[in-house]
Amino acid sequence: MRTHPTRLVTAGALLLLAAPLAACADETEAGRERLARARATWAAAGVTDYDLVVDGSCFCTSAGLVRIQVRAGTATVTGVELTNEAGGTTPPEGTPTTVEALFDVVARSLGTAEKVGVTYDGRGVPTTIDIDMILAAVDDEVTWTASVTPR
Repeated sequence: MRTHPTRLVTAGALLLLAAPLAACADETEAGRERLARARATWAAAGVTDYDLVVDGSCFCTSAGLVRIQVRAGTATVTGVELTNEAGGTTPPEGTPTTVEALFDVVARSLGTAEKVGVTYDGRGVPTTIDIDMILAAVDDEVTWTASVTPR
């Protein structure tokens, strides 16, 4: 039986391409498991009233610090300090204004972004979310940092 070199090269190339995809799937699954544990930790903490400070950083038109009061699950923006505007009380579109919204940012990014890094605190709050949609692209990264003060 004679082996065709082009078939071997094609098969080898497919294996090389499949390995990183499998690794991404494993990382995504591990990220989803960490997210589920963080959500459960946050729910078990029973915090319903808290102050949240969210800082968005990106190469976009609206980034900056947003201060939010959350009482019984209802978010009220109390201050906005944008890097390119005077501020006010209207956060940039897409700014997460509750811990649950931070979890949603992580959930949406897992499986769609090529790289997602998340740091959770002891209450399960995502305190840093680093998102890189396309590793080879420039200026598509987004970072959210958050801090929560229970009230």
